[in-house]
Amino acid sequence: MSKKGTRKMIKPVNYTLENQKITFEFLKSHLWGASDILRGSLDPSDYRQPVMTLLFLKRLNDTFEENAEKMIQKGRSKKEAYEDRRRHYLFVPPKASWSVLSSAAENIGEKIDDVCRLVERENKDLEGVLTNTKYNDKRKYPDDKL
Repeated sequence: MSKKGTRKMIKPVNYTLENQKITFEFLKSHLWGASDILRGSLDPSDYRQPVMTLLFLKRLNDTFEENAEKMIQKGRSKKEAYEDRRRHYLFVPPKASWSVLSSAAENIGEKIDDVCRLVERENKDLEGVLTNTKYNDKRKYPDDKL
């Protein structure tokens, strides 16, 4: 308290990542918080994998959407921009979008596995990269930790 009877107002932080550009400081803070949550039940070498996978999926989705929006601005149809695999170096099918993943409230590990399989199926360069860890093991990766 700076003066007697007055309190400093603290602005609440929006921790959702959907449709938002993130700064390095926000990312660092968010990852540290995620690590704190995971530390309770996972060895550090175990929690690195889901954090890195989720970061990759978020970045892949953001890049895909940015490219699709640029195509629309250049006159392509929304359908072509979002559904034509040939127009993207890495393609994100609608059922593997970040909004699908971030809206999961239960069976989150299963949803991460599904999204990873779909992304690999559409992008042969990623085959075996995202599916090398199984997140649908509730003993190792319970929903409240993912």
